[in-house]
Amino acid sequence: MYININSLIYHFALRSTAQLISYELILSSAILLVVLLTSSLNLTINIEAQKAVWFLVPLFPIFLIFFIGSVAETNRAPFDLAEAKIKAFKQVRIKFIFVYFSVIKSIPFSFFKLFSTININNKNTMLNPYWVTGFTDAEGCFSIKYTQSNEYKLKWRVQAQFQIKLHERDLILLNRIKDFFGLGTIVKHGTSIAYTVKSLESLTNIIIPHFSNFPLLTKKFADFVLFKQIVFIMAKKGHLIDSSFKEILSLRANLNLGMSEKLKKCFPDIVPIIRPEVPLQKIFYPEWLTGFIDGEGCFFINVQKYIYKSDTSKTNKIWLTFQITQHSRDALFMKSIIKYLNCGRLKNRNSEPAVDFLVNRYTDIKTKVISFLEQYPLQSVKQKDFKDFCKAAEIIGNKEHLTLKGMEKIKIIKAGMNKKRLSYS
Repeated sequence: MYININSLIYHFALRSTAQLISYELILSSAILLVVLLTSSLNLTINIEAQKAVWFLVPLFPIFLIFFIGSVAETNRAPFDLAEAKIKAFKQVRIKFIFVYFSVIKSIPFSFFKLFSTININNKNTMLNPYWVTGFTDAEGCFSIKYTQSNEYKLKWRVQAQFQIKLHERDLILLNRIKDFFGLGTIVKHGTSIAYTVKSLESLTNIIIPHFSNFPLLTKKFADFVLFKQIVFIMAKKGHLIDSSFKEILSLRANLNLGMSEKLKKCFPDIVPIIRPEVPLQKIFYPEWLTGFIDGEGCFFINVQKYIYKSDTSKTNKIWLTFQITQHSRDALFMKSIIKYLNCGRLKNRNSEPAVDFLVNRYTDIKTKVISFLEQYPLQSVKQKDFKDFCKAAEIIGNKEHLTLKGMEKIKIIKAGMNKKRLSYS
């Protein structure tokens, strides 16, 4: 009896392919359960969701299925029968297949593993959702714009938008925020750049769910609540109906700085809806604070001339300052930063309605502020100022600032920080 070995190998190859596809479906189904639990494909969100309890605990049977499927898909014992039959018929070919799969097919996986490792400390990595919320608490804006237009029945065009506006030097960061949400546009105006989301669909399905799952902590949360109500009305075409249009105006009257003088003159009978109360929040996630510092934080090196009492020789007094500034309406919340970092003090500004969180003590700056930001790095170009700040702290820690050479080093560092920095590349 004649047996065609090639046809048998072809038959077993098809059987191996069918086995591969079958277990791939099992693996995909197991992963899908995790996605259903977190309602997101974002790996960062999936990891954050397991801070309290690992999914391995409630989904242990699913993990076993996933493990078995992984073993089967890689044709490890006892799921290697298909390969064993091929080996029985064609020893040479199975050796070639082994080399092909173990060497050539492993290259993409190895590259992916290397790529993932490299990107851990790379600016291309996905932003943490709590960082995005913290940065929005500092720099974000939820607004409703009114413009007169004869194209609309009510003669007014209503536009809802979420926006983050920064200096052009932070273009890379703004692109990362855009990649995080997966939508929106970035437009440059002079030296400023603005990331904007205007689509009602995007606001309803992406922006609002994010800030509902990762809530704002400052008084800006009240603006978000009003903004969300307006967007939901607009999603139902309410801004095209007279009654709902006026309801939007009532909500808009207490959003941000309220209605413009032009709107007040055009709609003098609008009664503002009471602005939502924001309960005093606590900081639970360090990434939120890092994002907030990226937006509102500052690092200063202070150099002041003074005269020793013992003689008339002039010298310089040097100290470091870490500062976070916020509107005075958030003065109570700013106390939570003192509690979280276990250092600092608050100082009200007399010239404007603002409050500063300040840390001047060297030991607190070194052991608390610098230590915290080394563990949870800044993502904006402010990281460069922080690194210079750390250099100055090291010089002070080594007492080099008491020497003329050390003093000059600090002056050079100070001359290239913050607004005096010439390059951000």
